[in-house]
Amino acid sequence: MLAAAVSVGVTPVEVKEIVFDFVHATNEFLVSNGIELPLESQSTTTPETRYDNGLATQKAVFGDVIDKLYEQSPEDQLHIQRYLSANCFGDFYTRTGFDIKTRELVTLSILIALAAWNRK
Repeated sequence: MLAAAVSVGVTPVEVKEIVFDFVHATNEFLVSNGIELPLESQSTTTPETRYDNGLATQKAVFGDVIDKLYEQSPEDQLHIQRYLSANCFGDFYTRTGFDIKTRELVTLSILIALAAWNRK
């Protein structure tokens, strides 16, 4: 999300201000409500398993079209498919904390917000 924000004009200073305030406000709220920090990790993959688990999750969401995307990708662009499977799905969609439907809704909401911001 940071790369997307910067690519549409959010300055590094703005990023730090937004994240700093949000993280501190969140932590203060949690601690003041008796929640011990840091929270337990939600990650379910390792560097060795992120691609395989991500690909399996991606196929569960989108079905056989994923195999077709891999088959139709030019060799010099196949790394993009692998990155999407490992990063987006392996690192994020396999995390606990949200079910897949909620994670999809949150992702869609963020993309819509970024598109609206980009139009300004």
